[in-house]
Amino acid sequence: FNSPDTLSQFGRGDLNAYAYCQGDPVNRSDPDGHIPVAALASAARRFVFEELPENALKNILGRVSLGDAAALSATTPQTGRRVSKTLNKVWVDINDPSALSTIEGHLSTTGALRHDAFYSAQFEHVATSIEKGFSREINSVDRQTQAILDHVAGVSGSSELQATRALERAQRYQSESLTRITEHMETHRKLHKDWNALINREADTRRRIAYIRSTFNPR
Repeated sequence: FNSPDTLSQFGRGDLNAYAYCQGDPVNRSDPDGHIPVAALASAARRFVFEELPENALKNILGRVSLGDAAALSATTPQTGRRVSKTLNKVWVDINDPSALSTIEGHLSTTGALRHDAFYSAQFEHVATSIEKGFSREINSVDRQTQAILDHVAGVSGSSELQATRALERAQRYQSESLTRITEHMETHRKLHKDWNALINREADTRRRIAYIRSTFNPR
């Protein structure tokens, strides 16, 4: 399963910079003889990519699209800095909580980035990361509020109405569980308020993302 390695920094056919078909040529194919971008990204997450000599990195980046280069840049901050420096591109850390504001700042100072495919692809990674973050937060609050409703009503998958009726019964009969149920429902109200705030923040952020996306015109 040997093939000339055109990505080698030592010349065609010398050092093999990757495991052909990721070490499984029976179940995988590699028609162009180059490592898939997904595999490069996986290697980058394991910090292998960061150890590549500069010439090898330049050779690899010269053979992938700017979108794929941005995907590599998004794997780790260290890899992102190297990729951006090698390509002489502006880098954005997708894990930075203020990444969207950083992008807005960049775009307000130079119009050239609106036509930069690498920068546009980085923006899409930032947008995806933000959207996933909101989904995780909202789902977490959903699980907490549902757990409270189930506990108060004593039934899995309970509605807020069922939990409220359980509270009313406890109040009517001065149940020993009244204090506990009241505290649970107060926590539920607070979580529901947090949930509404998250939904509003998500909607505002999606509008910002949509506006930024509309301003890009990559060549």
